Amino acid sequence: MSDTAVEERDAQDEQAPDEREQEQSRDEQGPSLSTWTTIGAVVGATAGGVIGAVVAATLVRRPELLDQAAPASRFTGSG
Repeated sequence: MSDTAVEERDAQDEQAPDEREQEQSRDEQGPSLSTWTTIGAVVGATAGGVIGAVVAATLVRRPELLDQAAPASRFTGSG
């Protein structure tokens, strides 16, 4: 075996433990950023859907609330 081949093999042997340590540290860190982003999106969408359903159900049962809110919107600038 040539000296170059031996040096390359030694270099690979030296890199392998470092790579294993990095993989282990990634595994120990837990879920990645993309996992947390996905979880946040699902939770946010679910919460938004529930809030929207509650508001819609309230307005269906008590439509006079919408009439009461209309004059108030003049003061907030959203109407």
